Amino acid sequence: ANNIEAEQISLTLTSPPDLEVIDVDVKDTVFANENTWLHYTVRNNGPGSFSQTMITDRVYFGNTPVEVINYTGGINRNRTLAAGATYSDSIQIAIPSFAFGYSYLNVSTDRLNAVYENPNEGNNIGSKIVFASQFSSIDLSAVSLTFPKDSFLLGESTTLSYSITN
Repeated sequence: ANNIEAEQISLTLTSPPDLEVIDVDVKDTVFANENTWLHYTVRNNGPGSFSQTMITDRVYFGNTPVEVINYTGGINRNRTLAAGATYSDSIQIAIPSFAFGYSYLNVSTDRLNAVYENPNEGNNIGSKIVFASQFSSIDLSAVSLTFPKDSFLLGESTTLSYSITN
């Protein structure tokens, strides 16, 4: 019953990485119910590094620059990142049907906290403000218009041919 011995030891933690989304690039206007490409860059601002770690990056559509409720897409990749280094990626995201007005597209890196970043776990979101429209732009142009003759009498019926492109 007396086989316990205590001894003081010293532990030194390795310096942690600090992942931060530093750039989010997407069209300024997006359309509800449509897919669009989003490009982003993450930098390791910490003194530590990590290697071959599954990083989960997620994109959310929201009303604030930190909202992570309305998921629109994500990527899981094994990544290695030295201190001060960056990685960039692209993802096609789905704009939600309710999207309207000025909103944020928020990219959250290391969403599942695979990388130990203490005390900097709270700065993993980067945002881009976009205008969300309920309708995609329509740009109709008449490319040809053909009349059967050069002149008409008032009240005369005629048929014409036309072509339109969008």
